[in-house]
Amino acid sequence: MKQASRRPGKSGYVSYALVITTGAILTMLLISTYRRAATAQDVQTKVQLQIDYSEKEDSILRSVVAITPNRAIRAMQNNSNSSTAVSNPLRWQDIFTEALVLANARTSIDPALKTSLGITDLRTGNTGDSALGTPGMIFKAIAPETGYISVGMNRSLGTGFPPALTAANSTTTSRDPDYPIITSDKVYGGLAQSGVGLPVGTYPNFNLLTYPRINFGYAKPGDPFVAKRNWWAFSMDVGAQDAATTKLARPGRNFVLSLYEIPSQLAISAASFMSLGKYASGSAWQNVSIEGGVFGGKIAMDSTTPISAISGHRGVALPTNSTGDGLAMTRNPFAP
Repeated sequence: MKQASRRPGKSGYVSYALVITTGAILTMLLISTYRRAATAQDVQTKVQLQIDYSEKEDSILRSVVAITPNRAIRAMQNNSNSSTAVSNPLRWQDIFTEALVLANARTSIDPALKTSLGITDLRTGNTGDSALGTPGMIFKAIAPETGYISVGMNRSLGTGFPPALTAANSTTTSRDPDYPIITSDKVYGGLAQSGVGLPVGTYPNFNLLTYPRINFGYAKPGDPFVAKRNWWAFSMDVGAQDAATTKLARPGRNFVLSLYEIPSQLAISAASFMSLGKYASGSAWQNVSIEGGVFGGKIAMDSTTPISAISGHRGVALPTNSTGDGLAMTRNPFAP
C-alpha cells in the first residue's frame, strides 16, 4: 500500500509568517492612505475657508467704500455731534459693523432663504459662518497703533502709503481716529512734499497728485490732476475672531481708504440732465470742440463731437459712431 511522505516539523509555519507579514504591510498601506486622505481633506478645508474669507472681505470692502462717503458728508453737517444718537453712526466702529451687515458676511445662507426651504433642524456645514460680533478683532489700525483706523495725518506710515496730511487743530486730530473727518484744517505740509507735484508751501490745500486707477472719466489713470487726498489705513482679517475654532492662520491685509477733494477741472459739468451736440433750435453743433472731460447727472450725446472723457451718474447715451479719447464707440462698452 502506497503512503504519502511527510516532512518532519510543524506544518504551516511559513504560511503564518507570510500571512502576518502581508497583513501588516496592507494595514500600514491602509493607514498611510487614510492619513493622506485626511491630510488632503484638511488642506482642502483650509483652502476653501481661505477662499470663503477672501470673498467675504471683498464684499465687506465694497460695503465700506459705499458707506464711508455718506458718513463723511453727515459728519460735516451742523449738529453732527449734537447727541450720541446722531454721532455714533458716524464712527468707524459703526461703519465697519454696518459693512458686515450690508455684505451679509456672517452667514453663507440668508436666514430668509433657510426659512423658505422648510427643513426642520437645518444645519449648515460652512465653518466660516460666524456671528462676527467683535469688529475690533476684524478691523485694526496698522501695527503698532491701536484702534480701528490709522489716520493719514501728522506722521508717515512708511513706504506704500500715500503722503500724509498735516493738521494743527486739536479737535481734528482727536476726532479723526474715531470719525471720517473732511476739513480745511487738513493741509499738505512737509510730510507730503516728496509725494506731491508742487511746493506744499505754495499749494497747501490742493496739490498736484497722480490720478488713481479708477475709470471714472475725470482724468486718465496715471495723469496729474489737482486734488487733496484724505485717507485712512486699516488692517482686516475676517477669520481672526474664529481662529481658535477654525485653526486657520491668516495674515491681516492692509488697506487704504481714500476720499478725494477735487476742485472742478472739467470742461463741462452738471448735476442734472445734459444734452450735448445740438443747439436749442435742434440743429447740430458746428465747429465745436471740447478739451477735457464732461460729467453730468445723465448725459445724451446727439452728435459725434470728440470728447476726451465722459461720465454720468445715472447713465450716458452715445451715438454709435461717436468717439472717446480717440476710440470709436462702435460696440457694447461692457464687452471684453
